[in-house]
Amino acid sequence: MGDMRHVLAQLERLDDVLGVTGEDQAWRESAARQLATDDRRAMDEVSRRWILDPRDGGVELEPLVGWKTAFLAEIGRHGFGAHVPPWFVVTDRAFRAMLEAQAPAVEGRGLERNGTLREAILGVLRSADATLAQKAERIQRLWLAADLPADVAAAVASAYRGLASEGAGSADLVPAGVTDEPGQPFVAVRSSAHQEDTDAAAHAGEFDTYLFVRGERSLVEHLKRAWSGLWTERAIHNRSALGLGDGMEGGGVLVQRMVWSRAAGVLQTTNVAEGLPHELVINVGLGLGEGVVSGLVAADHVVVSKEQSPASGNLRFRYITAEKRERMVFDTRAGHGTLRVPTLSHQRLRPVLEYVELVELVQVALNLEKALGQAVDIEFAYEGPSLRILQVRRIPAWRAVWWESALRFPLESAVTARGRGAVPHASRAVPASDATLSRGDHR
Repeated sequence: MGDMRHVLAQLERLDDVLGVTGEDQAWRESAARQLATDDRRAMDEVSRRWILDPRDGGVELEPLVGWKTAFLAEIGRHGFGAHVPPWFVVTDRAFRAMLEAQAPAVEGRGLERNGTLREAILGVLRSADATLAQKAERIQRLWLAADLPADVAAAVASAYRGLASEGAGSADLVPAGVTDEPGQPFVAVRSSAHQEDTDAAAHAGEFDTYLFVRGERSLVEHLKRAWSGLWTERAIHNRSALGLGDGMEGGGVLVQRMVWSRAAGVLQTTNVAEGLPHELVINVGLGLGEGVVSGLVAADHVVVSKEQSPASGNLRFRYITAEKRERMVFDTRAGHGTLRVPTLSHQRLRPVLEYVELVELVQVALNLEKALGQAVDIEFAYEGPSLRILQVRRIPAWRAVWWESALRFPLESAVTARGRGAVPHASRAVPASDATLSRGDHR
């Protein structure tokens, strides 16, 4: 039912613009009911677990793991799992168990409370005499002082050891000065909150990511930091301004094997900045993608026409090579975290991507867009010669492009079209080349 899920999502968008009635609407409602039944059955099978991994499902897992993880699981279902570094997710159930546990004894102003961790956090949020920064600091102290329930801690440790058995990266890619510790791979710890990577995408990139975390104790500490990050100063302010509640929405925390990337970047399968939906846009720099995403390092800018198939070997593209004076790398001296270092002189004005890599990247991106039925934003890296997909999110501002498509291509309306089932009507109402276009990312 994975493909059917995305067909139904496209029909819902079509209905928003053109309207779907009668036989088409009845078919869609029947298919949606069957899909919902299947999702409930799949959720029931895994809902009591603390940890999930790529074998457990796809986007239907979102209530348990958040959107970021759900999309990684979904692209694995569609055959892209070989590009995704090994991962597991600590589920929303573990987050709820932490909230309902006894609050730790933490000294300090505004923290003299008993009860559960949830009650302690709500008490801090209601403090009339504290600034947002003070509230965020107090909540983080609560989280870091809290102990994971024993069964949650055991499940996290077991899953972490499982990542080690799946490989911690090729030995020839590990930088000089990094000691090998068998069974303790470096991982990235990323929030996968319910508020992130939604169609509105108001919170994409709001919560912290921790890179090059190694060891079970460090992983547990950063897991708690990721949970406490739901109440950063920025997050508290944004929720208050938007009326979005107290931050207890939760989600998952994604733990992903760290990629030793020589190049990384971001790709969008539509060019929103210039209003050209038939173009794909790539920003790619040397080293870790953190530098490109944050804008701390210069990146090459590539615009590729989607009207020429990558399979033909004749891409039409514009490649602007930036002067890449710095790159983001692992901090070998500290043994954790990242830092910016100068690039070698011969690398600065050389294109980051070789042509064959560009062709591969574009082909994978277009296949992902087709599989998910919507334009996507992809964070990627090249680890040696291998393409890695680190994150995928939907590009949310699809309604405007659907409306534009309907005006530019006034073909047979989905309202008046007749035939067997809604899917053929949808394909006639809007050309397939325009059926996945949209953009509105806020990183």
